[in-house]
Amino acid sequence: NASNNNGRGILLASSNFTTIVNNTILSFNGSEGISLTSSYRNAILLNNITIYSYMRGSNKGISLTSSINNSIIGNNISSNLNISGGVGGGIFLQGSNYTFIDSNVIVTWNSSFHGIELIESSSFNNITNNRITTYGTEAYGIYLFNSISSSNDK
Repeated sequence: NASNNNGRGILLASSNFTTIVNNTILSFNGSEGISLTSSYRNAILLNNITIYSYMRGSNKGISLTSSINNSIIGNNISSNLNISGGVGGGIFLQGSNYTFIDSNVIVTWNSSFHGIELIESSSFNNITNNRITTYGTEAYGIYLFNSISSSNDK
């Protein structure tokens, strides 16, 4: 799968009980690898996702918005933005709850590109056994903002 210019490699909107497994996704210029919106009880497993961009935009490996009770396990994510500014990173949750994030390998290459980012009331999530490498100023391995009761054991 490939996406370009603000697209998505895979998009699930209002989808439930779906498994996304063993895909190779290349996303370019402000795109997302896998995106779930208002979705419930899906599994994102063993995917290889590469984000490469010369423009500002979303630039996220896996993005969940307003989604509940999903699993993100064993994915390899590399996110690289070759321009200052913009947002992006490995795994991004916004208003998403009860997500299990385990055993992912994440590498980000830019300022403010976080490995795992939970914002805007993303709560009761479990973050375990992930290997995260960030290159760039203010790029955090795990970044929580306005999130409660999320746990991380490593």
